[in-house]
Amino acid sequence: MKEIRYRELARLLRRLGVEKVRTVGSHEVWKIGDCQTVVPRHGAVAPGTLRKIRDQLAPCLGEDWLK
Repeated sequence: MKEIRYRELARLLRRLGVEKVRTVGSHEVWKIGDCQTVVPRHGAVAPGTLRKIRDQLAPCLGEDWLK
């Protein structure tokens, strides 16, 4: 998995129905159903962070939502 730009990730999350709940500093909390994750609002989201976001949203969006 390679890094992805914040704007691309935010666009994808919105398309999938995930809503931004709040912003705290340079991080945003996104939620859909019972699943919630924190997305850093930086230029690019690192691969490890992206895996964590994928895993936290997988129960609500399915395992392959990021492919």
